[in-house]
Amino acid sequence: MSYRKSLLKAACLLLLLPTVIHAESLRIGSIASEYVTEVKKFKPLTDYLSIHLAEYGFDNIEIVITNSIEGMADNMRTGKVDLFIDSPYPALMVSEQSHSTMVLRRWKKGVAQYHSVIFTRKDSPINTLEDLKGQRIAFEEPFSTASYFLGKSELIRRGLQPIEEPGDKKIVTDNSVLYHFSGSDKSTISWVLRNRVEAGIINNHKFDSLKERIRSRLKVIHHSPAVPRHVVSFRPGFSADTISQISRVLIAMESDRTGQSVLQQFQKTKKFDLISKQTQQNLQQLKDMIQKITPP
Repeated sequence: MSYRKSLLKAACLLLLLPTVIHAESLRIGSIASEYVTEVKKFKPLTDYLSIHLAEYGFDNIEIVITNSIEGMADNMRTGKVDLFIDSPYPALMVSEQSHSTMVLRRWKKGVAQYHSVIFTRKDSPINTLEDLKGQRIAFEEPFSTASYFLGKSELIRRGLQPIEEPGDKKIVTDNSVLYHFSGSDKSTISWVLRNRVEAGIINNHKFDSLKERIRSRLKVIHHSPAVPRHVVSFRPGFSADTISQISRVLIAMESDRTGQSVLQQFQKTKKFDLISKQTQQNLQQLKDMIQKITPP
C-alpha cells in the first residue's frame, strides 16, 4: 500500500471515532425548602445560560438546593456549587464560612439596593435607637437581611445589646433590647400597632408601599445603610477568567431582547451589574459585623 493510501485510510478511521468535547456543568446554588419550586423559578435563567455559556465550555446548568446557610457554604467550599445568588445576609454568611467572592449585584424586582427602617407607633415616646433600651423589637426571621440582620447590626453599632426573648434573663443589662421573631413583615407591623412590641423593622420599599391609613399611624426612627438587593457570589478557586466570562454574559442580558425577557421571568429582575468599590467596602464592614451577631 502506498504512503498516500495509508494516510487516507488512517484519516478515514479517525473520522469514524467518536468526537470528545470537554465540557462542564455550571452549578448555581440556592437556599430553599422546596426543590421543585426553586428549580422552576431559576429555569428561564438556566435555559438562557446553557446557550450563552456553551462557548465557554459549560454544556449544562444545574441548580443545587440546600435548606441552610451552612449547607450552602459547605457546597461552595468543596466546589459542589460554583455560583450563589441571594440577599446580602445569606451571601455574607456563606462568604464568611467558605471565602466565596461577591462580584455582581442583581436588581431583583427592579430594585438595585434597599435599606431597613426601624419604626414605632406615631404616638410612642421612642424617637431614637437609644430610646429602645429595655424595650421590645420585632424582627421577621433569622435569615432576613433587611428585617433582621441590618437592624440587629445597627443596634450593636450603637452599643445596644439585642437579646432574643424568651431567653436567659441573667444576661439582660441596661443596654439590652429584647427581640422576637414575628414570622412576616405583615405581623411585625401588626405587633407594633397593637403594642405587642415597641418597635419593628422592615425594608424601606415595603414601608413606603404601606397604605396611608397604616403608615400614618407609624413613624420611622432610624434608617440603616443601603445594601444591594441581591448578590451574585462565586466559589473560591474559580478562575478569574471564568468569573469574568460568566459575569459578562449576565451583565449583557439587559442589552439583549431575549435576555430582557428572561430577566423579567426571573422574579422581575431588571439587570445584573458589577458591585462598586464603595459597596464592596460596605459589604466587608457588614461581613466583619457578622462575627458579633450570634444566630438565634
